[in-house]
Amino acid sequence: MEEGDCADLCAYTRVDADYCGERKVKFDPVEDAKRVAYWRDRCAGIISNSKSILGITEEKPSNMIQQDKLKAERERAAARKIQDDKLKIERKRVAAGIALEKTRREQQIAKSKAAAEIASRKSRDAKLQRERDRAASRMALEEMERTAVIYNSLDIMRDYQRLICSTELYEQMGWPIVNSISTI
Repeated sequence: MEEGDCADLCAYTRVDADYCGERKVKFDPVEDAKRVAYWRDRCAGIISNSKSILGITEEKPSNMIQQDKLKAERERAAARKIQDDKLKIERKRVAAGIALEKTRREQQIAKSKAAAEIASRKSRDAKLQRERDRAASRMALEEMERTAVIYNSLDIMRDYQRLICSTELYEQMGWPIVNSISTI
């Protein structure tokens, strides 16, 4: 075996299937533990059958079997703990995202309520201003009526006809003739 061939057996390097050649991949103890446990479980029947066929009887002392079981259990527990930690981190991230979205919605609702309140206040103020303007106009008109004489336009037209003493102009213009005209 050459030095490059040993690199494939090393726990720190592996051949990447997606890469056309050797490339070093980072060492991940969790993934390695999972892979070892998987192959051990998958090949357990084959190994025991081959040992029985070959007549190999390597019986481990019970304490070694217990140690292997404890080691396998620790590996599975470590893998579960890492997975649980990842899930906790993901849940926290999702919860933080939900909380952030909730605060954004609350802020948007508060802004829209404030805008609606401002709009209603402006509408109310405009209505009050219109009422004040109408009242002021009414008072000004009443004051003007008290101080000045407002003539009815019909009376003014009658007086005008009397002054000119002629209905010819009205007939030419197509205007109605107002009551009987008395000459002065």
